Amino acid sequence: SQWVRLTVPPEPWTKMRGTPGEGAPDSLPVAVLIHGGYWKQKWTADNAGIKELVPDLCARGFAVMEVEYRRRDDPGGGWPGSNEDCLAALNLLGTMPHEKRLPLDLARVVIIGHSAGGQLALWVGAKSEQVKPRLVVGVAPVCNLTEAYRAKLSDEGDAVELYMHCTPDTAAGEEAYKRACPTKLLPVTVPTLIVQGSTDTDV
Repeated sequence: SQWVRLTVPPEPWTKMRGTPGEGAPDSLPVAVLIHGGYWKQKWTADNAGIKELVPDLCARGFAVMEVEYRRRDDPGGGWPGSNEDCLAALNLLGTMPHEKRLPLDLARVVIIGHSAGGQLALWVGAKSEQVKPRLVVGVAPVCNLTEAYRAKLSDEGDAVELYMHCTPDTAAGEEAYKRACPTKLLPVTVPTLIVQGSTDTDV
């Protein structure tokens, strides 16, 4: 299933000072978190490690949106449904200040994704038109899907193929991989930070 959870910091953070010209003086920057887990069913916004960032980001004055998306075995999940869910969540964020009367500054949005969520974050950052992020952060992102498929990333070695519902070994599959792959969405139009551990053996 798809849903979002918005956590708004308590007082006095609701009185955060905005940068002149960027939203209301008491508006909050927004961090959008997209969890990873190789698009598997067992990893969710409630148990993936990225959720540990929520209290720290709130303490720093961010409103935090956690995104749950259809995983690869959900009806319509995987490519392109998982990506579309994350993009829809960002578009939903664009309506919240007006419909929910929330003090959100849409000029200061950062998208943070980990592992498979990093791939989704980079893709959404490149595709989003309604809400343009100030920064996209990919933490150990699966950036190159074709190479990840060839390297058989994940414990079982089939995570990318199951997410894509195909291999890149046919013309149709190659085209699908190009559309889903962040490394093919060039040039980069949003400031982007890639964080990678030097001893990471998973991505």
